[in-house]
Amino acid sequence: MTCPFRKIDPSQHNYNVSFSRAEPVKKSWLTKIISFPISLKNSLQDLYAVAVKGNIRTALENRYNRSNYLSQFNPFQKLIFSAEPAVMKEILNASKDDPEGLFLPRNVKSGFSKFLSDVLGETLLPDDSMRTCSDKMAKNFRKPLSKFIGLSSIRNHTQILEEIAIETVKNWGKTVTVEVNEQCNIYTATVISKLMIGHPGIGESYSDIADATNYFNKYLAMAEPRQIFCKKFSNEYKQSVCTIRNAFNRCMTLASTDSSDSLIKEMIKEGLSPIQIKSTFFLSLAAGVETTSSLLTYLLWQLGQDKQAQILMREELNNEKTLYEAATQSVFLDSFFSESLRMFTPVYMLASSKTHPLKFSVKDHQDKVVHEERIDKDSLLVVTPTFAARNPDRFENPDSFEPTRFLNNNEDYSWLPFGFNKHTCPGKNLAIKEIKLLVAEIMRNYEISSHPNEEITTIGYFTLKVSENVQLRLKPLKKAE
Repeated sequence: MTCPFRKIDPSQHNYNVSFSRAEPVKKSWLTKIISFPISLKNSLQDLYAVAVKGNIRTALENRYNRSNYLSQFNPFQKLIFSAEPAVMKEILNASKDDPEGLFLPRNVKSGFSKFLSDVLGETLLPDDSMRTCSDKMAKNFRKPLSKFIGLSSIRNHTQILEEIAIETVKNWGKTVTVEVNEQCNIYTATVISKLMIGHPGIGESYSDIADATNYFNKYLAMAEPRQIFCKKFSNEYKQSVCTIRNAFNRCMTLASTDSSDSLIKEMIKEGLSPIQIKSTFFLSLAAGVETTSSLLTYLLWQLGQDKQAQILMREELNNEKTLYEAATQSVFLDSFFSESLRMFTPVYMLASSKTHPLKFSVKDHQDKVVHEERIDKDSLLVVTPTFAARNPDRFENPDSFEPTRFLNNNEDYSWLPFGFNKHTCPGKNLAIKEIKLLVAEIMRNYEISSHPNEEITTIGYFTLKVSENVQLRLKPLKKAE
């Protein structure tokens, strides 16, 4: 047997990995005593990295070993993570006795579920959230989302998506300097809110919803799972809760009288209860606004640094086409988007908590077991697309931003930035379209430059975010005579 979690040959990928249920093993008191000092030391080091530095991604990176199948991180509980695509797929491709939820959820009594109940103002039951452990309810949550914003249905929203992008760029053009982080938050909150409910609630604006969502993103990173870093009843927390509750309650009322199409109506048709609809809406906001906004902020910063990329992109964005056609048919824009997503993967980790011990096995091409390792009960299995995207075995010059990397390349997100299989992000198609539409509209009308000029840094909260305040200057293009 090899060393724990060790790869047989880092350069060879012809292997099969699997997770299977293992029989419980009771450790002797002597084993526990011997292992305790090392375990405590590692836990304190990891806890310090999260608490003091406030950057979960960086703390994970310090523990990441590319030559291993699996790496360990242990701030609160044992966290075992992988950046190997084959292992990542196996973690996400849950076995039959695993719960089926959006991201392989933890127990309903987790800190997140309690937080969600607090925000919604109602007690959340096991089948009231996309994080449910019930197969039937998990599928019920996904069904209306896939039907409304899936690959085949996203074109139904072409007009509203174009209108939002055009109006957003028009408003950006009225200012000398665009505060990109803030404005991207508002843009993505507007897209999700309008598609979900048709309009913001009475008394709320999209900027209010964006601010509340941004605060909760930071709060969740601090509060999950022990809620030890933030004061729950701070003014900002209470204000954010009030904004979200009011928007939900008023829009649930408006949805019953409004004639416009919305995801809320689709969920009502599917028989979801009011608390289930509000839970889905909040998770869509929490996941969709933050991830899309952060990626868009990073992409615009990169684009503002590269005049040649702007010229190449603008050549493809034919003004004779509709905005939607131009944005979705541009090969260079698609490559620039993919490279941005590789360098900046917003969902940098996805977790799966196991309630029983597992056996991790590696087999060679002759189906011979060459490595086995036991994973204890209640360990948190995590996939880390952010590290898979920087693997030099798969990407040449992985830390360099190369906008043409994905031109004439059949690479299909091998680092799993949107999850995998039944755990694929249901908002994937919407996120891609709304980013490309906004970028295309900007390129059709402006030359841009971004600040800061030096390389920007990132910080891992609940999702990955840009640390600096990015600014954009828009210079109107000269119209052809």
